[in-house]
Amino acid sequence: MTPVATVLRASSACRDCGQLIAWVATSRGNVMPVDPEPDPAGNVAVMRDDAGQVVSRVVGLRPPAPFETLYMPHVATCTPLRLFDPRPAGAGNVIPITRAAGRR
Repeated sequence: MTPVATVLRASSACRDCGQLIAWVATSRGNVMPVDPEPDPAGNVAVMRDDAGQVVSRVVGLRPPAPFETLYMPHVATCTPLRLFDPRPAGAGNVIPITRAAGRR
């Protein structure tokens, strides 16, 4: 396992805010955008595995290992996404999903 502090490179720009982002593969084969600079406040641990692939995981109960570098997920810093509120205006029209599921 190898730290990847200098391996991640910004590979594209965010379509919402225009900031440079890097893409990392998750352990399940998905990709996740992260800010391209290491961030000790981040919760995405990134490393290079034995096959040389850059892989990541979200830090949960297991703290980052010495060979993992922390990055911030881009959704946490993307200004347009932080301003977006997916709830409709007047949230009184929202039915709890448990109650709605029983209506089938």
